[in-house]
Amino acid sequence: MEYTLVSADSHLSLPPGFFRTYLPERHRDHPWIQTIEGLQKASLKMAGMGLAQMAGRRFEDYREKDISEDDIKPAAFEPRARLEAMDQDGVDAEVLISGGAAPTGDGVDEDFQRAVLQAYNTFISEFCSTDPRRLIGPATIPLQNLELAVEELERARRLPGIRAILLEAFPQRPFWDRAYEPIWRIAEESGLPIHLHIAQPRSTTLDMSSLKPGDGTAQAFISLSPIGLMEPLSILLFSGVMHRHPGLTFIFTEAGASWLIYFRERADVVYKRHRFWTQSELTEPPSHYIDRQVMMTFIEDVPAVRLWKEVGIDNMMWSTDFPHSDSTWPESRRYVDEVFSAMPAAERHKVLAGNAVRLYGLASGAQVPVAAR
Repeated sequence: MEYTLVSADSHLSLPPGFFRTYLPERHRDHPWIQTIEGLQKASLKMAGMGLAQMAGRRFEDYREKDISEDDIKPAAFEPRARLEAMDQDGVDAEVLISGGAAPTGDGVDEDFQRAVLQAYNTFISEFCSTDPRRLIGPATIPLQNLELAVEELERARRLPGIRAILLEAFPQRPFWDRAYEPIWRIAEESGLPIHLHIAQPRSTTLDMSSLKPGDGTAQAFISLSPIGLMEPLSILLFSGVMHRHPGLTFIFTEAGASWLIYFRERADVVYKRHRFWTQSELTEPPSHYIDRQVMMTFIEDVPAVRLWKEVGIDNMMWSTDFPHSDSTWPESRRYVDEVFSAMPAAERHKVLAGNAVRLYGLASGAQVPVAAR
């Protein structure tokens, strides 16, 4: 098929009865499952949770909490409904961010952890196998248990529909730790790009509880979250991960793109002035690794579109963020026609489709992509 509009960051919700469907029967009544299912129901009332389901609503009608299951679009968890929503939006293919955290705590053994990890990726594999030309699945690899994470990555990368990896952006064990080397090695050998999605600002004053109206903290939280990905980018860059693994591609997802102009220059200045006394492992300026191995996804970032030469046309991918509150659905075609009108056709195609087609191996029709670069 011909790809003209690909969203490099859209979202799935876990379907109703997820654990009952995807967990072995022996695990379905585990106390952790009972707790999580209770939290899932309660979360519909919690601050910020409603914003995950606001696509297509008038801004005046957004609700950040106190939503019902009726507010969750079937397209958020059912593949045929999702394809219909994509058709309505004029989107040819989507990368679908989903998953959750690994269970930890008292009474949680490795067999149970393994079952939960496998459940996430079995679900997204089945979902994307409905139409692997259009539905792109990153395997969710929670990092609370690194041995299990590596084991699940080896399993999940062979599943149909899996074309990427999703890692948490701010793991408890920092990314400079060499314990992550097996993950980097497997991803590089597999040609699987690695997504790091925005989570929250790196702040001691702003967290998920800040998503409430009245004092400005909610808007501060939402504004700062994309720029928060500067931190893992810096760590992965200066710790030498990109240097040691030149075949890896890191996708800073929903991060925006225009700030990469400043960050690239700042990183080069830091390298020039401080590489000697810090005993830097890097043999090239940071911009070399950024240009080669970093992708940024954005929804609305007009400066990045205007300054595409400075951002780097090969470092940018557009996205819809469906069904979240930042989404351009169901007006994405109209939006990109307006905002990208001044960009030359070849460059416009790269940002809106071509870079994603290459990165995820869509043109070949292969289930597992070849190395991206």
